Amino acid sequence: MAEDTIKEKSKLERISLKGESHGVVLPGFAEREELALAYHVQLKLQEGEEIRLQLFRVFSAGIGLAVPRIGRRLNAAGINYEKCGADPLVYGGKAYNWLRSQGISANEVASVGAALLADLAGSLVPTEPEVSEKANFTDPSAAK
Repeated sequence: MAEDTIKEKSKLERISLKGESHGVVLPGFAEREELALAYHVQLKLQEGEEIRLQLFRVFSAGIGLAVPRIGRRLNAAGINYEKCGADPLVYGGKAYNWLRSQGISANEVASVGAALLADLAGSLVPTEPEVSEKANFTDPSAAK
């Protein structure tokens, strides 16, 4: 079976929250698209204004979806992306409340979340070598 997708890797291998190191794993393509769109919309809505809670929701959703250890802890607390209707703002609001209850500062959520979202959004755009590899693909059955 031919695989039509490009395997994505996170450029961020680890992040630190409250002094604890965590591995980073890219969530599925749909989740990354939803987060990138929510981030873009919130940035556009808040141009020229200070960062507001909606953006913290998007940052927190990114943390919950891209940091497996945090995602597992959120699931154990009853906070699940699918149960939140796969809505980054609903999930992110609950994740933000949980992160803050764990003593993680708003500044840390913003800095880690922004770095993760940049990585997630960047993973949606193929790199030049990936595009070249796809463009140079020749179907072996076509030579017959």
